[in-house]
Amino acid sequence: MMSRCMRGFPCYILLVLCSVDPMNCSLKKSAGIPTADGNSVISVEYNKFDVMKKACAPGCEKNGNCNKEEGRCECPWGKTGPTCSDDQLPNCRASPSAPPSCGVNIPKNCHCYRQCAELYCKAASGQVDINDCEHTLGMALQAGTCFIYQGKAMAEQWSAIPRATDAVDWYRAVPFHEDVQQQMKVPAEETFMALAPRVPVLHLSECPDQCNNKGSCLKDVWSEDDGTGGQVQRSSARCVCRKGWQGHNCSEPDPKEACWFDPTCGGKGTCVAGFCHCQPGYWGLACGRSSAWAPNKGSVVVPARTKLRIYMYELPWQVAFPAEFDDGLNGRDPLYTSYEHFLTRFLNDSEVRTENPHEANMFFIPMLAYFYSGNVLPYDAHVAKVIHYIKTTHPWWNRTNGGDHFFWLTSDRAPCGLRPSVSGRAIRVAHFGMSDQNHDWLHREGMHKEVKEKGCVAAARDIIAPPFVDLGNSSSEHPADMEKPLKWQWVNEVWKSIAVGPSHQPNRTLLFFFVGSLRLDEEGYSGGVRQAVAKLFQNQDEVKQKHPDVFFSEQGVPNYAELFMTSKFCICPYGHGWGIRTSIAILHGCIPVILQDAVWQPLEADLPLHEFSIRISLTDIPHLFEALRAYSDMDLARMRVAMAKHYQSFMWQHELGGRAYEAVLGALHARLVNQWAGFYRRHKRHRVMLL
Repeated sequence: MMSRCMRGFPCYILLVLCSVDPMNCSLKKSAGIPTADGNSVISVEYNKFDVMKKACAPGCEKNGNCNKEEGRCECPWGKTGPTCSDDQLPNCRASPSAPPSCGVNIPKNCHCYRQCAELYCKAASGQVDINDCEHTLGMALQAGTCFIYQGKAMAEQWSAIPRATDAVDWYRAVPFHEDVQQQMKVPAEETFMALAPRVPVLHLSECPDQCNNKGSCLKDVWSEDDGTGGQVQRSSARCVCRKGWQGHNCSEPDPKEACWFDPTCGGKGTCVAGFCHCQPGYWGLACGRSSAWAPNKGSVVVPARTKLRIYMYELPWQVAFPAEFDDGLNGRDPLYTSYEHFLTRFLNDSEVRTENPHEANMFFIPMLAYFYSGNVLPYDAHVAKVIHYIKTTHPWWNRTNGGDHFFWLTSDRAPCGLRPSVSGRAIRVAHFGMSDQNHDWLHREGMHKEVKEKGCVAAARDIIAPPFVDLGNSSSEHPADMEKPLKWQWVNEVWKSIAVGPSHQPNRTLLFFFVGSLRLDEEGYSGGVRQAVAKLFQNQDEVKQKHPDVFFSEQGVPNYAELFMTSKFCICPYGHGWGIRTSIAILHGCIPVILQDAVWQPLEADLPLHEFSIRISLTDIPHLFEALRAYSDMDLARMRVAMAKHYQSFMWQHELGGRAYEAVLGALHARLVNQWAGFYRRHKRHRVMLL
């Protein structure tokens, strides 16, 4: 190799400067670096880019956005084609102008459900398999009922609930094959019914303004006292609006819910049921893109090394989209929304985000997995579909088998259900840090062989991010299914108090507390921890006598939040996946006692968590009382001082001083360095692109 390179510059050095074949590299001689002969110099231009504007079809921007990087027309959910005029879900609309829905809670036309199965349940073979779907709606297709209008052409098979007098055939689930239609017919008494709640569905004419053609009509039924000791049945019709609409007649736009990532679409567009229709010249999520770049001919591309520069993919709605979960189910449990808070901040972070993939050193895949699987259902089919799209559409993944890519998975046990062969070397940002490949429930619950052999996470690669803790500045009545929400004012007062006197905390009169279900017959729920805790308290009268400063309850209590502020230690097990107690404890100045063998905690690989938390193994739980009483007041003060440096990293509310977003960015940068350092195996050498 040396003999074929310029004198004095070995090829492994020239790779930094040269974009041509490293076995035959050459450079222009001009002004810059002296060469070995001392008579000429080498000058190199690098990271010079030209504006690129790939054209879209005329008319694209009437209903869609022209993605000038790909020359692709971005369309609203359900529409496709070069001008967004092709309808992929035509039979899922109540009328030609109505928004589509794949919801199964309210019956749809059977042809609609076939189209939804094509969208959500297409296996790698290209065949529809409703037992292998990427979305909860695909998984639920067999649970609902559907109808087909008699004697009407396909183009007239709308999903508006028919009148009682219309000629329709009703079916249980979806009759994909004509030979089974007769067996799948629904008895008359089971027609015109929603699934949950089990109430009648009505023709749109029964609801106010026909729900403005943006929803469905339900009949609520209830009983009231008739004043004589008897009961009288009452009923009323109400609209259930499609995502993006609200109000008693679905006439009011709802961008705050539909376009949660930026209801104003960056001030450059309009939210249409989760899709930002941008002003000409803009495209992408929240209309955040306006530039596309290509390397200047002759310029050398060297991805950034001095700071984190992240490029985010813009995915078509067929690949990933925040659509409704089901009819009338558009919201998310705040507990699982850390990803949303990250994305919202990232979209406007010009210091970190780049529109230029050539200068990026990391790539963000907006997987939107929670919108497809919720918190407990399988998500691997969706992840596989998205990654397949990335691999076959863009060049960046294949350089390192995804080693410089990341995506979020916030469901209960993610990423335990994801095969490493699917996600490659990508960084998985999740909340459950199970690292023990021999954990019993991985085997009992049928986890894939790859997961059982390699464990769920690799700390040098994956990131365990803090979950979102609701501090009372949102509409949720979470967390932890208890009766009172946490409040920011309490957190603020706690840390003011600790700043004044970390060793003097007179309000912390409890040694520790535990409130929560024990699940005695479900050892895998917490790795046996709750059973061990239950054994400690099996004789509660004796415990109360010996340890009056310990509080234990299997039931929810109204002062749950206050207990975090009146306890020195807070017990933190997990439960059917990740738990939120570690984060809640830290935010309230309570020393977390982590009873989670082989489970990485939020940011544990990135912050000195050991300085302000305690780990006790399952085998040591019988000695829990003695272990905690061994800590002096000065020990606790030292731990609170250490915690004060980092507690904001567990809080997503930027407006309240939270720095969870910055903490995750720091963790991503560290993983990038881990890759450069070879701390986890490279897929293949690619020296130029790993610079």
